[in-house]
Amino acid sequence: MSQKRPLAELDPLERSRFFPRQIVSPADLSRDQKYLLQKTRRHNRLLHTWGIRLGFVAKPILKSEAEDWIKFGVLAKGIWAEDYVNYWLMVTPGYALTPLGDELFLPQRLFLDTHQELDGALVVQPGSSSASINPRTTPTGENTLFLVVEAWESEVHPVRAASNRYGDHPDQFEYSAIRDILRFRLVDKTEPAPYGKPSDDEAEEKRLTGKDVRNYLFLGSIVFQDNKIDQVLSGGRDPQLTPT
Repeated sequence: MSQKRPLAELDPLERSRFFPRQIVSPADLSRDQKYLLQKTRRHNRLLHTWGIRLGFVAKPILKSEAEDWIKFGVLAKGIWAEDYVNYWLMVTPGYALTPLGDELFLPQRLFLDTHQELDGALVVQPGSSSASINPRTTPTGENTLFLVVEAWESEVHPVRAASNRYGDHPDQFEYSAIRDILRFRLVDKTEPAPYGKPSDDEAEEKRLTGKDVRNYLFLGSIVFQDNKIDQVLSGGRDPQLTPT
């Protein structure tokens, strides 16, 4: 299952204290994860602020590039080079922090299909940003849309688990790990900066608590004509939405 990284209603200020002969429950271990996650978010948000530090530049794909990448297996075969030119974008490796303080780390270039999405996120090569079945066509038409990236997480590594039925059941599985993933979307308008004026008391409360904060970063403005990419107006840092 893929989902947004959950935000605690209140910042957890408690961590576990273990003692001999203690019966440790999943709640005890989850408490420490939530504590460290929120502590890291506060550190990133309040000390380092938010924005793109390196990379995350959205670029159009040239036909010559697509042909070479298909030839060497970088892009999937079975898709025409012209389709990659018309519908796909490349995003360069990068590092960024969201307004909430989540880390966005992209160690390799990704290719985004602006023509198809799965569970509300653009289809990605290599791999997928969410589900792997039943993609739907992304409505682009003749519009200027904005590419954004956000922090999500996905449950991975299913293992056999004890069932609440009599004995173990062969169909009873649980996921044993959570993987940080990135989710790319196209939106039809940008929202204002997440905190407003620094002197605003409400904005300062938002900055401290992370409540009601838009938690994605703007990567580029994409101009479409007849559902095909016509121009990529900007990529990477945006002077209005991302601090220098």
